[in-house]
Amino acid sequence: MLKVPTSQGDVYFKTVIPEFAGEPARLAALASRFPDRIPQVVASDEAQGRWITRDFGGGSGWDLVGERDGCLTAFAGLQIGFVDHLDELEAAGFPVRTYDDIATDIDQVVTRDDLWHDPSLPRALSDDERQRFLRLGPVLADRCASLADGSFPLTVSHGDLELLNVVRAANGWVLHDWTCAAISHPFIDLACWVSDCDETEAAGAMAAYLDAWQPFGSAAELQRRWMLAKPVGGMCELLSSPTFWMRSNETSGSRSRRCSSDGRAG
Repeated sequence: MLKVPTSQGDVYFKTVIPEFAGEPARLAALASRFPDRIPQVVASDEAQGRWITRDFGGGSGWDLVGERDGCLTAFAGLQIGFVDHLDELEAAGFPVRTYDDIATDIDQVVTRDDLWHDPSLPRALSDDERQRFLRLGPVLADRCASLADGSFPLTVSHGDLELLNVVRAANGWVLHDWTCAAISHPFIDLACWVSDCDETEAAGAMAAYLDAWQPFGSAAELQRRWMLAKPVGGMCELLSSPTFWMRSNETSGSRSRRCSSDGRAG
């Protein structure tokens, strides 16, 4: 993505691989209900996988240490706002990722030695790490099964909700880079967010986020679901990442291993 000055103000130009060329249509669907939370597309060429949005300005979430709880509250509000409007998201091309889909994807991925155990990789897993990683698949599948009890709604999932993909603008928080967005469990987006925060901020951010979901369950039930979803979410970001598809980004793999751990307070 490039920032480009024009006679009518700065714009952002973005281009993606063909599999993600539908992002402008998805941005438009999101902006139809939450225009202040989504970048405004001013021109697009889906065939070429490129588009232009207005400069949404603001300060990066990465730099606003201690001031980011409000972003997760805003994100929860957006998710809740689409719970009863999944048809609009599907019409705009959002893929649906059910718990069964996620469990199947995880099972197929963890057993692929070409992705994890190939000696030519920059950071191949050791034999011991490979065995531990293989044991992770059934654990995450069990968590998916526990989440798939039908009592909690699916909604929009960002797919890459990290601190660099949010800014605080004049009208509040703007969430950008919806390349990997889907319809899925709402909580799976938070795993890598909290992995980029310290323990105290992670706990505060999750408390603010879960509080917004109180109409859908007790505090204890929401916390239980979050602890189930957290390691699944770490793997989901990896599965949807273009860098993972191209098998060339070591950071994606190491980040997934971080987010698949329950060892953090968030």
